[in-house]
Order: sequence, then C-alpha cells, then structure tokens
Amino acid sequence: MMPRFKSQTPIYAGVILLVNGIMGIGSLLFVNLYVSVLFPQYASEFAFYSAIVGGLSIFVLLGGAMTMTRKAWGLCLAASIAGVILSLFGVLCGVLGLMLSVTGVIFIIFAKKEFE
Repeated sequence: MMPRFKSQTPIYAGVILLVNGIMGIGSLLFVNLYVSVLFPQYASEFAFYSAIVGGLSIFVLLGGAMTMTRKAWGLCLAASIAGVILSLFGVLCGVLGLMLSVTGVIFIIFAKKEFE
C-alpha cells in the first residue's frame, strides 16, 4: 500500500495561527503600555481585557503548534476560531489578523483528513 501524501496545508495553518497569536500578544503589550502611560487611573480596569487577550493568545499559540504537528483536529479548529475572536479584540493589525484567522480556519477545515 502506498503511503498517503501529506500536504503542507496544516503547516501553513499552523504558521498563520502562530503569527496571529504573536500579534495578539503584541496588541496586549501595546494596549497595556498605552493605558498605563496615558491613562493610569484605568490600568486596573484593563486587567479583564488583558486576561481575555492573553488567554486567547496563548490558546492560539498552542493551537498553532498542534496544527503543525497534525494532532488534535478539534483543538486546532477551536484555536483557529479563537484566533478570529482574538482578532476582533486586537488593536494592532485587526483587519490583517481577521483575514489571517479566517484563512487559518479554512485551511484547518480542508486539512481534516491529515490529522491523527
């Protein structure tokens, strides 16, 4: 029996998710710096925003790593959907992040058969 051909689609999707997660962390750092310098009275109120964006960014980074290894398709799909949500919260590169996230979701859906 011939070995099954594995495409590069999960690798591309994983790289897209990693870039999206890094952009989320960059957005988090930028907003926290901006708020702490210009509006220090509101810094404590942004803790909730920081927790959401930080958690989503870490989850998207984990999903990107799992996508590149072609394991846990459901987790990878959930992480790519979380990347779409993260790009809605993102201050930096919001439209670019949204396009990357949607592309990652599409790539992961098309590559379902390649996951273990």
